[in-house]
Amino acid sequence: MITTAAGLTDPGCKRERNEDRILVDVDRGVFVLADGMGGEHCGELAAEMAVRFAGDFLLRHDSSQVSSQDRVLNAVRLANAKIWEASQSHPDCAGMGTTISVVLRDSESIVVGNIGDSRVYLYRNNQLQRLTRDDALVSQLVDEGKITVEKAKTHPLRNVLTLALGRAPDINVQLLQMQLQANDQLLLASDGLHGVLPDGEITQIIGNGRDPHAKAQALVDAAKKQGGPDNISCIVIACQ
Repeated sequence: MITTAAGLTDPGCKRERNEDRILVDVDRGVFVLADGMGGEHCGELAAEMAVRFAGDFLLRHDSSQVSSQDRVLNAVRLANAKIWEASQSHPDCAGMGTTISVVLRDSESIVVGNIGDSRVYLYRNNQLQRLTRDDALVSQLVDEGKITVEKAKTHPLRNVLTLALGRAPDINVQLLQMQLQANDQLLLASDGLHGVLPDGEITQIIGNGRDPHAKAQALVDAAKKQGGPDNISCIVIACQ
């Protein structure tokens, strides 16, 4: 199975700085997206550290010693520890954090690791399926039946995370392993993308038959047409 991929990150239409970071390494099957937060310049520092430490770990450690799930788990935990240490050592960066979404390709399967409200989607048989859950207050309220999914989209606390990388010395990581099929596509997306584009529009763009770079560009352009209130990042992975 051949994998092709492309990633884009854009500051959007309202933000001066881009606090998102991405890593795309098709040859070694490593894909990372992070959306930083906290203090002037500290959000982008947290995202930069997340991608650098998690990505470097995955690129340096092959599967001969540990399972792919352990590789992803250890990579995310390392990044978390490094960001936490930096936030404790530098008062200006106290409280900084970031989301992180990781996809590691292993032969004909993938391992997904996730923290925060960036998302990983699977496009299969013309349908879009979200593989990750949001570590966000509104998601918790929806699960508890206190608000509806529709109300969650406009809730005043919709950007409040219940879990973020670098906010504590240790962290629980969402992990998922699944087999790939021919013609599967994967999408990693920050909330600047999935927060403004409905699933139907994302599905239409992903399924339109163009190459991953064209699809990534179309997704960013569509989010900017909706006002682009936040940084916009995505990685599109195609299995052929």
